[in-house]
Amino acid sequence: MTTDYDQIAEQFSAVIDRIPGNQFYERPATISLLPPLKDIDVLDAGCGSGFYTEYAHKAGARVVAFDPSKGMVEQAIKRVGTGCEIHCCKSSDLDAIMAGRKFDLVLSNLVMHYVQDLKVEFSRLEQMLKTDGKMIVSMKHPILHIGFIQKFGYRAVGLVRPGWDWAGGPVEHVQRPMGAITSAIYEAGLLIEQLIEAEPAPEMEKVDPAGYALAKRVPFFVHFVLVRRRNAGEHPE
Repeated sequence: MTTDYDQIAEQFSAVIDRIPGNQFYERPATISLLPPLKDIDVLDAGCGSGFYTEYAHKAGARVVAFDPSKGMVEQAIKRVGTGCEIHCCKSSDLDAIMAGRKFDLVLSNLVMHYVQDLKVEFSRLEQMLKTDGKMIVSMKHPILHIGFIQKFGYRAVGLVRPGWDWAGGPVEHVQRPMGAITSAIYEAGLLIEQLIEAEPAPEMEKVDPAGYALAKRVPFFVHFVLVRRRNAGEHPE
């Protein structure tokens, strides 16, 4: 089974902004890594219901967003309006749609842990970067699903289903070790400029004390700031 975001889009979008782990953890960590956004070209890859699309647009960026879920794209358009270019497509469609357009910044937030072939996905997004562009990625930290690790081992790759009753339907993530993630990044022609295991904002403790206490002990997310290998003096094969 794979996550059916068309089925859960409306319920998911109605709740996602209020989830403490997003509001007081993943989003502040991502925003702290963003460059000045005014007058730059931004691609929001896997935009979901459009939080980062809206954020970058309001900050003055020229934003293009896409998501393979029609339901999620409808939610993003409802949120952002007509001020941004939003496509319902997969990353494999980008070359044809963009027709050579490149971006200063590619955002991929809480998307890559749904992706089976990370190398291919990172490669497609790498091709969307301008020469000196950067990619900011957030994803579920590999250590988060400790039950899977205890059963199958840290190096195992497989599907896990978090118990998200609020999501409106079943959700599945791909569990993989950190080495598999970093290898896919490198093989896709990218270098890790920063790897961040952020901590939650103190405000999270007030609304979710148990989640805050756990996040202080175990990282929920990992963030990457990526640059093209060819721009760092390397030449991908």
